[in-house]
Amino acid sequence: MKRILAAAAASLFVAGPAAASTVTLDYVGPGAFGAPNLAQNVTIQSPVRGPIGVRAGPFHVTDGVSEFFAWCFDIAQNVADGVSYQVAGNPLGSAREGLLNRLFTSYYDDIDTGVEGAAFQVAIWEIVYENLSGPLDVSTGLFSAWNNSGVVAQANSWLSNLGQEENYEITYFASGTNQDLLTGQVAPVPLPAGILLLGSGLGAIAVTRRRRKTA
Repeated sequence: MKRILAAAAASLFVAGPAAASTVTLDYVGPGAFGAPNLAQNVTIQSPVRGPIGVRAGPFHVTDGVSEFFAWCFDIAQNVADGVSYQVAGNPLGSAREGLLNRLFTSYYDDIDTGVEGAAFQVAIWEIVYENLSGPLDVSTGLFSAWNNSGVVAQANSWLSNLGQEENYEITYFASGTNQDLLTGQVAPVPLPAGILLLGSGLGAIAVTRRRRKTA
């Protein structure tokens, strides 16, 4: 999946939500999930809604500049096309965001099928809605999922084997009337301090030379 939209998703953090406080997200059809459709049916239950049968997977959307995959983290409301979102700060707390980051870092590159797309979405809901004092398991607890054994098994496998690295930036899209969404992008690698100092030094030299030429 990452190969499909890698270049477009990268530009999201240059010209899209990272540079604006509001953004309108439209479906890149067909439907909310687009093509390839990486979603499957599953039944879920949470503290805010359910039991309910849903289509779980990544929404294929555009902000008018870039195309990317967005994931629901708000089961209480419904998704819609052409919704205006606020690009929000982390509303989930550092512990849940850290788990989301580890999920993206460990397994986002592995999503190529509907089972994997749905499992990734179910795993996100587990992290968002579950009591973090116990193990993450979508088969039981405050959030649970069933009626799709492949999705449940894949989500539980990922959640029980999260790596420790957190190499992503998570961006949140908040709406008062529709599902809140999030997306993840590999965080840019900061330049070493020595290179930054070298760059500023070269810039100063260039300015000095230009001044001498005009003097």
